[in-house]
Amino acid sequence: MARKRTLDFTALVDEYIRQDGWKVKATSNSNYSLSGLISHTSASVLGKYALYNIYSNEARLAHDRGFIHIHDLAHSLVGYCAGWSLQKLLMDGFGGVPGQIETRPAGHFSVAVQHVVYFIKTMYQEWAGAQAFSSFDTLLAPFVHFDRLSYASVYQDIQKLVYSLNLPSRWGFEMPFSNLTFDWIISKDLADQPVIFGGRTRKEKYKEFQKEADMINKAFLEVTLKGDKNGRPFTFPIPTYNVTKDFFETNGENQELLFKVTAKFGLPYFQNYIGSNLDPGSIRAMCCRLNMNTNELIHQPGNLWAKGDSTGSVGVVTINLNRLAWLGKNEKGFQKLLKKYLKIAKDSLEIKRKVVEKSMA
Repeated sequence: MARKRTLDFTALVDEYIRQDGWKVKATSNSNYSLSGLISHTSASVLGKYALYNIYSNEARLAHDRGFIHIHDLAHSLVGYCAGWSLQKLLMDGFGGVPGQIETRPAGHFSVAVQHVVYFIKTMYQEWAGAQAFSSFDTLLAPFVHFDRLSYASVYQDIQKLVYSLNLPSRWGFEMPFSNLTFDWIISKDLADQPVIFGGRTRKEKYKEFQKEADMINKAFLEVTLKGDKNGRPFTFPIPTYNVTKDFFETNGENQELLFKVTAKFGLPYFQNYIGSNLDPGSIRAMCCRLNMNTNELIHQPGNLWAKGDSTGSVGVVTINLNRLAWLGKNEKGFQKLLKKYLKIAKDSLEIKRKVVEKSMA
């Protein structure tokens, strides 16, 4: 047993240097570097620690034998991905960690955009996966208005945002996996709320700033359509667009840009609310097409994730369906194995939930 717990550190380092094996290529978001080497070796140690000290023997054996795959083992002490309240960031500023530098609430559009970058980069170091903000265009539109910005100025600040979120900033020489949701049309659940500007609410309502939201959307789309210096597409932030009944009836210029970006790079996600019985005010798109129905969280008293934007996920476990189907021989056998390993996967996530809750307490 002790021998199985040990790691061959020479082989581990050589594996990364030679770029040999699936583990060194498991994350397309990482780049070959010294930081990548440090990440690869430490992640292997943390992954082994998690299998033998956090998860049950049943889960460890199922993972080691390829019946399930527990993703992000190196991040077993923290959650998978999370969405955050942009309203809270705009109201409080960036900070909240004892002994660390804190900022005042943003009083200008350029500062608000920079706070978004700071927040995403910082939080990505403490989570396994994506960090998300919803209603990006709606909540920042008043800043464009009160700053009396021209479109050129909005474009420049959005360009800074996109470039900043595509530069490596985490161990492993990774760029932060980020997601921004754009309402496109001022969100109904925010429309009549007083706007937040400079850390306080004002008498104006968000529904008054559709023109400025259109400017933000146009700038983001034009930046992403152009790509970087060499025309390469920007990987992040992944935009999610809310498609409501009003979507196709407004701003034809921006629609044209959106579909050009989609056709050229295939980058955006679309959250369809037409004929889906989904409420735009109740769904938060997180990352990798993970959606959180905030109405369901109401029925979870004491839940780790608060209702609204501050939602997230514990982790991800994949079931090796091909192996189960082959070993099961027939449908009955397959269903029996599937039920067994689904329970193991569920139990492993519940174990991790307790660890994450303790870490965040």
